[in-house]
Amino acid sequence: INIGANSAKGDYLLLLNNDIEAIDEDWIEAMLEHAQRPEVGVVGARLLYPSGRPQHEGVALGIGGTFAGHVDWRNYLGLSHAVRNCSAVTAAAAMTRRSVFNELRGFDESFRVAYGDVDYCLRARQRGYLVVYTPYALLYHHESASRGNNHPPEDEIRARKRWGHLTDPYYSDALDEILEPWVYGPDYAATESRRG
Repeated sequence: INIGANSAKGDYLLLLNNDIEAIDEDWIEAMLEHAQRPEVGVVGARLLYPSGRPQHEGVALGIGGTFAGHVDWRNYLGLSHAVRNCSAVTAAAAMTRRSVFNELRGFDESFRVAYGDVDYCLRARQRGYLVVYTPYALLYHHESASRGNNHPPEDEIRARKRWGHLTDPYYSDALDEILEPWVYGPDYAATESRRG
């Protein structure tokens, strides 16, 4: 990410995996609407599996005993359809201003595969920026189509060591019981990506 970002021109950086497919034509504008706000550091999109099930609607810390994960908010207060602040978003489809990227000195390259995006978002929040999820940037994510399901345990260990002391101001572990049937974990992602 850092090499591409440092080579890019312009004031905004769009981070986009090669397994993302646009659903509507206004998704970039929906992200830019928030990325240009001075108090916002990172904007994330709503990602769906090709089957139509949600893959990303913001990242929650401490979900289900993990360091960080995705929640299907469809059945809880309509949060999947609300623009809202969250602790982190996936870099599979995210936008950040170049000035924020430079201030944070980009992504920490010690994260080989996983949690680099969460780390970036948490560093942005540490500097006082908001991390915003918008459902109006709607995309398909053919997750793991290009890189597989490799999540090195060292990445989670590093993330927990750096950020494990945090509690998520936008999520309560009391919701684990309510949302448990909809919590995404690595097994769910692997199963869903095989369904296509």
